[in-house]
Amino acid sequence: MASTSSVAIEDKVLKSLEGSRFESVALQKITEGNVNWSYVAKLCRPLDDGTEEALIKHGENFMSSKPDFALTLTRCVSAKANANGVGPRFRHSTEADMQQRVEEEVLKRLSGCSSFGSGDSGDAYHFRIRTAEALHFDEENANLVQEYLPNSINLKQYVLQYYSSQTPASFEPQCRQLGKAVGAWLKGYVEWSTKQVELRKVVAENGFAQEVKRMLNFGFLRGRVDQFPALLGHDKNIFDKLEQMAEVELQDQSQLQIVHGDLAPGNVILPNVPMEEGVDIPIFIIDWECTQLGVLSVDFGEMVGELYALRLYKSVPAGLWIMEGFVAAYGHFSEDFAFRAAIQIGTHLLCVTPASEGWGTPDQIQGVARVGRDVIVHAWKRDRLWFETSDLACLFKAAV
Repeated sequence: MASTSSVAIEDKVLKSLEGSRFESVALQKITEGNVNWSYVAKLCRPLDDGTEEALIKHGENFMSSKPDFALTLTRCVSAKANANGVGPRFRHSTEADMQQRVEEEVLKRLSGCSSFGSGDSGDAYHFRIRTAEALHFDEENANLVQEYLPNSINLKQYVLQYYSSQTPASFEPQCRQLGKAVGAWLKGYVEWSTKQVELRKVVAENGFAQEVKRMLNFGFLRGRVDQFPALLGHDKNIFDKLEQMAEVELQDQSQLQIVHGDLAPGNVILPNVPMEEGVDIPIFIIDWECTQLGVLSVDFGEMVGELYALRLYKSVPAGLWIMEGFVAAYGHFSEDFAFRAAIQIGTHLLCVTPASEGWGTPDQIQGVARVGRDVIVHAWKRDRLWFETSDLACLFKAAV
């Protein structure tokens, strides 16, 4: 299909904002994102509360990262009532529209109640974690306007910028408290989401995000075997069984729960300044368009896997410290959960990180693939003793 240039998309978004309270002087494109276009908008006029910038997410009928990949029509549920006041109603849209609608509904329902626990009151660092506010959804132009945290970067960028392989142990308490705050937040979000009956109906329509997640973590296992035959060929039978397991898990929706769907350090946003004790540190959990029905290990495993990758690829001890704080705050959980989470961590290391730009050299990628393989195989065999002497021992310290 013929794609539209980035400049044309930006002009289109600017034009669609004209005459609204979000009319903008300029847009700054944010590079992250596969399906939608994301921009920081400099508003022509501050909002009533003084806000001068907003985040604009825009959707088209093709992917932003792959313009030649068309997004097909889906039957999309809207939480709005129909003309007779009875909801929900349905309309036809693209997957991008569906994801925007899901994100809008999640943000609206989390508005004012998304601070689910941000550490202990006695902690030296005061992390205040919540979601951004949904400010406006323009369905006709496929624009979702959200609150923006000024002068911010994501957690992955923050770790790489403020910590290094030589980071002294004096920073360990800071990192563990940060991980603990994110883990406590996720635990609270999980408990909150179990009570969201109407939101579950909306999220259940986001099958596109569900399938993408399954493919990224399990559908690409065969490709990795082809890429590293000597390293992975011996365990191909286990990988085939994992792919079948992932398909079976999604068949009974009654056993699934609302999950974020892309809970990684890249979607945890915090101020781009060194942390100070005794000062409130706002943190946003962003990018809710992949919210779906899934197993709880999807969010937990992706976060742990990405933090572990910071250690494996960049030799940054802060990655492990944050990871261990995160796991400790999220626990307690069953041994079954720990093994399933370990499988998610292993497939993330093996399938997702090699495709992420800038992680490491070919030799590093192969080394991390070896670690991912070992995590998967020992989790599949339920070898708790192996984990208790590994970098992921924290999983089984929290397991009961």
